[in-house]
Order: sequence, then C-alpha cells, then structure tokens
Amino acid sequence: MIMQSVWPQTLQAVQSYSSLLSPLEVDVVIIGAGITGLTSAIALQAQGKRVAVLEAHTIGSGTTGHSTANLYVPIENLYQQLAAKFSKRVASQVAQARKSAIDYIEMQVNKHAINCSFARRPWYMFTRSAPINAKISQELEALNYCGMPASYVDELPMPMQFTKAIKLEHQARFNPLQYLYGLAQVLVANGSEIYEKSPVTHYEEHKDHCEVHTAKARIKARKLIIATHIPLGFNTLQMKSYPYRTYAVAANLADNFYPNGILWDMDIPHFSISSHSLSSDKLDTLIIAGNSHKTGQASEATHRSHLQTVSTYLKNNFSGAKVTHEWSAQHYQPADGLPYMGFASRKSKHCVVATGYSADGLTYGTVAGILLADLVQARGNPWYSIFKATRFTPKASAVKFTVENSKVLCQYLSDYPGNTETQDYLSVKAGEGKVIEEQGEKWAVYRDENNQLHRVSAVCTHMKCIVKWNDAERSWDCPCHGSRFDIEGQIIEGPALKPLKRKLFSKEEG
Repeated sequence: MIMQSVWPQTLQAVQSYSSLLSPLEVDVVIIGAGITGLTSAIALQAQGKRVAVLEAHTIGSGTTGHSTANLYVPIENLYQQLAAKFSKRVASQVAQARKSAIDYIEMQVNKHAINCSFARRPWYMFTRSAPINAKISQELEALNYCGMPASYVDELPMPMQFTKAIKLEHQARFNPLQYLYGLAQVLVANGSEIYEKSPVTHYEEHKDHCEVHTAKARIKARKLIIATHIPLGFNTLQMKSYPYRTYAVAANLADNFYPNGILWDMDIPHFSISSHSLSSDKLDTLIIAGNSHKTGQASEATHRSHLQTVSTYLKNNFSGAKVTHEWSAQHYQPADGLPYMGFASRKSKHCVVATGYSADGLTYGTVAGILLADLVQARGNPWYSIFKATRFTPKASAVKFTVENSKVLCQYLSDYPGNTETQDYLSVKAGEGKVIEEQGEKWAVYRDENNQLHRVSAVCTHMKCIVKWNDAERSWDCPCHGSRFDIEGQIIEGPALKPLKRKLFSKEEG
C-alpha cells in the first residue's frame, strides 16, 4: 500500500494556483499555505491588507493535510504539566486560546459556507493501566481549573476496557483540506494572491521591509510571516523545537459502528482514535494515530515497524477493520511545552514565525495564524505574552533542551568519523536506501524496483547532518532538524532551503 493521507481523495475539482513568475509588492507575504498561513491571510485580508501566499508544493500538502483532523482544547503536553512548569494562570490562558481557535474555525466555516464536515463532538482520555489512573485524575482537575468542564465517565463510545476515563464535550472534527481550499477561494475572490509550487530559496529582513526570493521571482513586503511549521534556513528556534514523526492508519469497520468522538488511549505507546466523514455527513472512517519517534531516528528496526504497531492496535481493538490508507506526519515538540509564536529573533521587526505545536497543530496553528496577523499589524493580542517566540524559560525547558540537543550532537559525532552503512553499491537491494562513502564523500543511494540506482549527497543542506533512509515513505530524513528529501534530493519539507546534490550513475557503477 502506498503511504498517502486520507484527505486528498475527498477533494474534487479543486482550484490550482500558478507559480510566482514575476516581481510583486504587497503588504504582507506569507510563506506556507497550511492552516497557520491561510488563517493569517484571512485575518489580514479582513483588515484590508494586500497579502500574497507562497507555497512550495500545494495548499495543505504539508502537515495540515497529513493530520488526523481533530480540533480539541486538551494538549499532548498536558495542562497539569504546564501548570507545574509555569502556573495555573498560564495553563488556563492556553486552554482559552485553544477554545477560541476552535470557535474561530467554526465561525469561518459558517461565514463562508465552507463544506468541510465540521461537527462538534466529545473528547475522551482513558487508560487500562492502574498506574496511569492518577495522571488522568490530575488532568481532569487541570482542565477544570482551566475553565474546561471535564468529567469522569463510566463508558466510552466503543467497546473498550478501561480503569479510568474522562470526557470533555464540545470539541470538533473537520476536513482540513476542504477547509483550507475554502479559505483559499475566499482569499483569491477578495484580492489576495496564492502561488503554489513556488519554493523559497532565501529571504531577507531589511530596515523597513522584507524580501522573499523564489527561483524565478522576488516579493517585496512590509511584513513577512513564516508559516512553514519550522522556520526556514537557520533560526535558533530549531534548537528549541524538535522534529518527530507520528504514524496513522485509516480504516473501514465491518459493522459500520464508528465511535463519535476523539479518544486518547494513555497507555504506552499512546494512541489517538477518531472517526470521520469522507463522503457524506455520516461517519464512515476510523483513524488511529500514534507511536511517535524522532525524525530520522526510528527506535524500532524500521519505520514500517512503527506503522505496523499502529495497524496491530487497530486490528486488536476493532475486529474486521479494513485498512484503506496509511501515512505519517511531522510535528515539532517545544523545549518548555509551549509553542513559539512571534518575532523570528530579538532583532526582528518585520519577520514573524510559529513552531513547536507538538501533535496539536490544527488548533495551535489557528491560534498562531490569528496571533501573527495581529503582530504584523501592531495590534494587541492577549496570547502573545504566553507564546512569545523569543521567551527565555531555562527552568521549564532545561531538561528537554539538553536531552534533544545532545541527540543532535551525537548524530554529528556518529556520522562524521567515517561511519557508513555500506561501501558497496551492489549491496543495496531493490527498495532499499543506504549511505555509502566514496572518496571522502557520503552518498545517499536508493535502488528502485526497476533496479535503477538513485544517488544524492547524504549531507543535509541545512546544517550538514547526515540523512537517514525512511523505508516507509522512501525519503531521506535529517535526524538533526527534520528536513526531508525525496530520492532525487528534492525538498519534501524544511528547514532546508536547498535540495541535496545529485550525482548520476554511470553504466558501470549501476
């Protein structure tokens, strides 16, 4: 089965947008047409700003289009942990920001009549492990003091055993790609511009404006919003936001009984269970997601092993389930448990960024889109003091900062003394990718099913870490900062701005 998200198949006759081919001048240029970028664009357009959006691939083709399409106030990092690291006040403000973001999405859906299967439904957290009972009770308490009326429940909307469970009403689901294409239609109809297949090669912040360059054109703007999930190029936030991949499977159930809700199984490994409507308003698809690992650092034997763990969980808990789609998505975990939203650096005056959403990106992405739009207009935003990108929180971030950056250092040390997977091209089997050293250079080599070899530099163009083979998605993934490349070296996702150097094989080598 080819790895592909379930959402693209729900799009019918969608509008495509041309590449940027000529110079342009606007009020605000936004890099990235995911939920953060298009939310910012809609907010800015409503304030009369002329906006241009640049997308390297197509609308929503990054993390937004690979999400599980759930909208909820609860967070992966748990409110009890935020309260311990910061305060109950901060935890409460985060919860209120996330609630406001879900309400904002619902408002946009109703205002613009976007057909994206938006529906309210409950969220559940449960465990079958007695030692985790206390954590669930503490999260119930945390949600309540954050103003979110969670409660204990005696049953779940599916036949699952548990020792303790809680419930929070009025959360939501939607189709993220249909939502984004709906926003895009509104943007273009009202004078904003969207350019697809226009990867940014570099950008510059000047005294009174910003410039963004693609291979064929340049945009000049008063303000720049980088909505690419992690800042492009080099940014110190990359040392405080750590790339992880999470796996998902979509399935049809034999009995057509789909639990109406978002359910978090807190046992280890954690899993998220949710149901969705792909072809009508009726629930017809189950999605299971979980089993995360650091990008480029699969802890199991292979990436497909992680995916198989999710499939096994599905089959063990839903008899007769038939898998229709399987995929993976990237998220960035922040050092102190809170996303970073704000100016790109302490010196920046015109460039703003957002990153570190953990696996809660659709809701946090909407929070960020609203906040960044306010920031570039010098409008006050009640959430800015919490999420400020340039904040310094050594007590809250010290442990994760040390652990994660030690892993990055270990990658450099293990890769550069000359260690390689193999020295022999012939040892690379069909469907395999390996790193080979040749005359002092490291090459990432893949042999396809037609026995053709593909060779690109194994040195990531971001900060020169050595990429690793991802057998599940047939990509080369950087284990340091999360850049990913296809077998021809082209960028799948940043922060890298340049593709891997490609070298063709001679007939003798292949």
